[in-house]
Amino acid sequence: MAADLRANLPQIKDTFTTIGGGAVGQVNRARITVTLERPKQRGFSQQDAMKWTRERLAGVEGAMFTVDQLDPFGNDGGFRSQPIQFSIRGTDLNEVVAAAEALKGELAQTGKFVDLDTSYRGGKPEVAIAVDRNKAADLSVPIASIARTVRSLMAGDPISDLKEGSEIYNVILYMPESLRSSFESLGNIKVRSASGRLVDLSAVVRVERGEGPSEIERQNRLRQVLVLAALNNVTLGEAQQLVTDAAKRVVPSKLQTSFMGDAEVMQESFESMIFALLLAIILVYMILAAQFDSLIQPITIMVSLPLSVVGAFGGIYLAGMSLNIFSFIGLIMLMGLVTKTAILLVDFANSEREKGAVITEALVQAGTIRLRPIVMTAAATIFGMIPVALALGEGGETRAPMAVIVIGGMITSTVLTLVVVPVVYLLFDRMVTSRSMRWISFKFFGVDASKPAETLDDPIPAPAHAHAAAVTPTQAPPPDLVMPVLVAEAPRPPSDDFEIEREVVFPRLRRVTKPPE
Repeated sequence: MAADLRANLPQIKDTFTTIGGGAVGQVNRARITVTLERPKQRGFSQQDAMKWTRERLAGVEGAMFTVDQLDPFGNDGGFRSQPIQFSIRGTDLNEVVAAAEALKGELAQTGKFVDLDTSYRGGKPEVAIAVDRNKAADLSVPIASIARTVRSLMAGDPISDLKEGSEIYNVILYMPESLRSSFESLGNIKVRSASGRLVDLSAVVRVERGEGPSEIERQNRLRQVLVLAALNNVTLGEAQQLVTDAAKRVVPSKLQTSFMGDAEVMQESFESMIFALLLAIILVYMILAAQFDSLIQPITIMVSLPLSVVGAFGGIYLAGMSLNIFSFIGLIMLMGLVTKTAILLVDFANSEREKGAVITEALVQAGTIRLRPIVMTAAATIFGMIPVALALGEGGETRAPMAVIVIGGMITSTVLTLVVVPVVYLLFDRMVTSRSMRWISFKFFGVDASKPAETLDDPIPAPAHAHAAAVTPTQAPPPDLVMPVLVAEAPRPPSDDFEIEREVVFPRLRRVTKPPE
């Protein structure tokens, strides 16, 4: 086999064959490890080579072949490398084996799996001794006595110790090999009954030759059989769904099922990643709320997060990649990167409003002046991720989805944030300063609704002329000294078009004339 692969599969560096190796040492199993040349020196991928090898070995009879990738933890180290490892558990091994074979046949019909196999290996010769409990009870022969006798004669039990000098040796009693090989004809073996009488073993047991499993796997104190499969042009998530649907149809409900191996690790990793993503969003909100001293403006800034998700998943789709651990890592990175554009806009708009600009002018100035630094920082992030997305180095295909997520999210969030965030800023400011919100503040928080609206999102000090002190009453001058005085009204401050926010009452001075005598 190894020579055939070296002769027909191009760009093979070397092969290494082991027979009966590994931790178990099964002599009926062999492994051929194939080392390919570097990706740049061959015109095909590793998946193409594995597919060609399966087709090449499909016509060989008398053996089962499985083509899989080299396990990163080491081959034959107790780890299986198949991406699909579906566990079926139960108390009856025969029922579990039947369910595993039925599931294997069901998955073969989908055409989405290759190298289908089970962990059960039968055909090992064995001698089964079935005890006739009724006869044993009639003859007063305990079941434990039968088991001890058979175990002692076949496997051997230590019956004494032999001490020679400083060494101690166990004395083990068992039958000769010639008698053990023809155990079913040994009808003259005696077992002792409860009354002390010797009874022929053949009178209480039935000896049968048969076949049994080479090993029995257990999980959670139940007997287990694994259904193993590799993927054929399908993602691991889709394969899990196919296996789950097939198991519902053919596996009895009384048997326990679960995924193991890569599928189990993926489920646990995705749950951890989703928790980390939610925690990252909460931390971003808390930090923004502390920096802006507001509970509303962080929401305005974090509107850019869903805008980035559109580009992130769109980039993965266009690149033909799938969601994996590295994709989620890139998504978590994206949650911290995309908010900077909205932070620049909101912070600059607040600064302009503190200087006396109206809200619309402040937003226009923020978008105009901050456009250059926003584009520069976004471009630096995008161009820095391009080498990773191109997967130029060996093993770069693993990290490429992370870069694609970041690039796609940065592009859409940068473009859409410049349009969406100012609109959301305006809407939230109108909502906070509306009459309904002032009424709610008065009813639930005791805020005087008659006062001019002032919010944390509007920390603009009123102009000096808006807080002119009221004229204090003084002693009236003599009538003949009173002269006509014309005082102009104080100019009104710039308006934000929201009267409830900038409603300031200025005193109007009247023309004062000399009273008639």
